Amino acid sequence: MPSTSRPLGLFSVIAMVVSLQLGSAMFLLPSLLAPYGFLGISSWLISGVGAMVLCHVFSALSQAHPMVGGPHVYIEHAFGKRWGFYAGWTYWVLGWLASAPLVMMALDSLENLLHPWVMFGVMSRIGFQIMLLWGLMMLNIRGSQLSGLGERLFGVLKLFPLIILPLISIPFWSTDLLTAPIMDTPLVAVNGASLLTFWGFVGLEAGTTIADSVKDPKKIIPRALFWGTVLVLAVYIMNTTSILAVVPRDILMKTPNSYGALLDRCCGSGWGKLIDLTILIVCIGSLNSWILAGGSVIASGAKSHIFPSFFGQMNRYNSPAIGIKLTTLCLFLCVMMMHNQTLYNKIERTISLSIALYMAIYLLSVAALVHLIRTSRIPNTPLLMGSIALSGLFCLWIVSSLPWMCLAFSLFIPMTGYGFARFFRWPVR
Repeated sequence: MPSTSRPLGLFSVIAMVVSLQLGSAMFLLPSLLAPYGFLGISSWLISGVGAMVLCHVFSALSQAHPMVGGPHVYIEHAFGKRWGFYAGWTYWVLGWLASAPLVMMALDSLENLLHPWVMFGVMSRIGFQIMLLWGLMMLNIRGSQLSGLGERLFGVLKLFPLIILPLISIPFWSTDLLTAPIMDTPLVAVNGASLLTFWGFVGLEAGTTIADSVKDPKKIIPRALFWGTVLVLAVYIMNTTSILAVVPRDILMKTPNSYGALLDRCCGSGWGKLIDLTILIVCIGSLNSWILAGGSVIASGAKSHIFPSFFGQMNRYNSPAIGIKLTTLCLFLCVMMMHNQTLYNKIERTISLSIALYMAIYLLSVAALVHLIRTSRIPNTPLLMGSIALSGLFCLWIVSSLPWMCLAFSLFIPMTGYGFARFFRWPVR
């Protein structure tokens, strides 16, 4: 019989919240923000405020439903199983779709670490991807206690270099680089930069998906969402400021390896291996969190009857093994379909699509909270109403900044859910 223990404490959940948000954006955004100068740093504050009010929204929702969590569960409680199903399906697909570039980034970093001693061919690249995903799958299948230990370990390994590197760079800062003029007007620059920086916070709500594995979810999940997101915001601002204050804009805009450029100017050349190792650790830690979250989404959906009950089966370690295996398999297939594209093509296509889908989930979650307050299932407070208003306006602002073609294409994901439900005759469609 599976254990009914809840082994995950505050630090494990904080580590997961941090790992879900600190991913590929950490290394790619500084170069993309280079054209915006100081306004690119300011955009982190704007996106951070949006992320914090959304954390308050999900904290309120998680306290109302502490036994089973996730945006799809809250949406289902407010609007019924059909809405819950489409939200859950979209959220699950989005998780492994947005995680696929992390696998390729980890592979590129490993190749750079082993070069010139080892050269990867097509089969060896596929073999590494299989071993990486299999290892993370097995770590999460072995139960919440072991996966929680993995979250804490990866969290420390990820944060250590991202705190040390900005500190090393402080003596080399130049305020002239930060205050250099930009081509766009401030309003246009902040709008474009904020769309990029909010990508760094997507996944902030995924800590709610593991509610049934948390010791005291009513207390721990809200605290973990808040402090984890505050830590992420601080790390993003520290690192972006350090890079933009040390590396000239024209150089930064031409290099995808912003941290390599930072170390070259602070410590001299030859530090590329350290950056590749850091990227590898960050990607593995983020993948571990997304696989756990994906498996939890399927299991919680099955418990609330928006997915077939088969998906909710737990193994003897009280882990949603079916959901974790299925998430890992879909992630691998997604990586295989993208293997002919360059990493940056994947990232570029992923950002807008992911943000469009996340905004839909967030807006539905805000609407669910409003509905639950109106029906007296969640107590109303002025602070909560302020967070609802700000988060709704923030999401609508982000949506208005997205291309119309991206918004139209995002409808394809819930349509696939309808197709699967109809083909397999699931009760919700």
